[in-house]
Amino acid sequence: MKRILPLGLVLLIVAHSVFAQDTRETVDRARKTGLLFTLAGLGDFGVSGNILGVAVPTGSSSSQKMAGLGLKFYLSSKWAIRGSLHFGLVQVDASATTGTSKSTVYTFGFAPGLEYHFVNTKAVTAYFGGAAAFGLYNSSTPADAFGGSYATKVKGMVYSLALLFGVEFFLAENVSLGAEYQLGANYTSGTTDNGTRTTNMPKILNLGISAIAATLAVYW
Repeated sequence: MKRILPLGLVLLIVAHSVFAQDTRETVDRARKTGLLFTLAGLGDFGVSGNILGVAVPTGSSSSQKMAGLGLKFYLSSKWAIRGSLHFGLVQVDASATTGTSKSTVYTFGFAPGLEYHFVNTKAVTAYFGGAAAFGLYNSSTPADAFGGSYATKVKGMVYSLALLFGVEFFLAENVSLGAEYQLGANYTSGTTDNGTRTTNMPKILNLGISAIAATLAVYW
């Protein structure tokens, strides 16, 4: 049977290995730029785009997590800025005896952030900071879809603000594995329009601490 190590245990093993070879001299990583990836699952070491940390509603009780291009830039050894950008367009054409359906789905999101690194050694850097995020979802299905009388439109959005605390373990000079906690507020809302009535989706406000998936960064 295939065994999958818990993420916390894997990070603990990585941290122990990194600290064992750490030197306490301060390292200046100014002007370095990193491309960020999310480790989606350590069982098969799945790697995906950078998670924005936001989700937009796609229906009355569902949501879509957003991932995209993530970049990080060290302004100095102490300060770094980062950002994630997501854009998606999906068109679905389907046909049946009663008619045809062509639906379109747009998704967009961005999440800027600022980090202050109060520990910065060869193998480890620890930071705190802040980030904001915005996500938008928009889907439409024409009125003639499968003989239907009305067009269906779903719109949703999310706003979030968070305080950050994280650590990067540098496995090599230009490669790091990071983990982060966020203390934040997330507000989600949306509407469904079937041509005769517009229905508001539940408005959801989430407050609390969350852990973001492990992030692999490659710098140059």
